[in-house]
Amino acid sequence: LRDSVRQDLNEMAAMIDGALDYLRGASQPEPAQRLDVAALVYSIAEDAQSRGEPVTVSGNCTPVMAQPLALRRCLNNLLENALRYGTRADIRISEAAAEVAIAIADAGPGIPADKLEAVFSPFVRIEESRNRNTGGIGLGLTIARDIAQQQGGCLRLENGPETGLVATLTLKK
Repeated sequence: LRDSVRQDLNEMAAMIDGALDYLRGASQPEPAQRLDVAALVYSIAEDAQSRGEPVTVSGNCTPVMAQPLALRRCLNNLLENALRYGTRADIRISEAAAEVAIAIADAGPGIPADKLEAVFSPFVRIEESRNRNTGGIGLGLTIARDIAQQQGGCLRLENGPETGLVATLTLKK
């Protein structure tokens, strides 16, 4: 019983720490600057690859106005989710006339269609266990979407055509 209580307390402390990190990030905005988003994405992918993670990147784009640290956090959250639940990440950078899109696809089970929006709410997790090591605390996507919106962009999730989940971050040029 003591181990169970200790685990519950550890989980509660992790949730509180996550919530405080989330609130601190919202209260300390950084200035936007012209950012080479493709270089940022390739750098994040190289960091993951150096840890032995199966990550691929393709594509390029012109720089956009963004907050570098916030955008790095957003992309790291998306990449961590793809690797945690989907075992690998394939990142595709593309550009249209008015926007840049970064799509991170994984090979996991995806998310039930009726839960695709719900996972953006704080502390909502599809993973049923309460183990932080396997399921996180349910703030990663909330933070990622908030950051996307702060950049004037959007973040959407959709299930892949056969398997997996695709998280697409779209930023205005």
